[in-house]
Amino acid sequence: MLIGIYTQMIGFNKGVDVLVPNQNIQDIICVDELISYKCGLKSFGSPMAMRQMTKIDSANWWSQHGCSATNLQKLAIRILSLITTSSSCERNWSTFEMIHTKKRNKLKSKRPDDLVYVKYN
Repeated sequence: MLIGIYTQMIGFNKGVDVLVPNQNIQDIICVDELISYKCGLKSFGSPMAMRQMTKIDSANWWSQHGCSATNLQKLAIRILSLITTSSSCERNWSTFEMIHTKKRNKLKSKRPDDLVYVKYN
């Protein structure tokens, strides 16, 4: 259990570091606002917020109930609004299959990678 929480916090901290360039806002998110969220303080602890946590999607929940932690709210909505798909990987693999055929299987491994990069981009 502790290892899971540890790795989650490492991921969270890396995400904050990458997505929030301002160090002062990073500190506000990690020190003040995250504690309010975890402890259910301010707008996070209202009965409506607790009840709706499982009833509406996460991005809308943060829009409605994250007002007491505006920096964390912006970060959460930004992360939760990301589109997750594997289509770009699948496109890349199909391009690689077109390039790496029986006739071309003697290409060095760097060469097909370069050709896929050029074709894809």
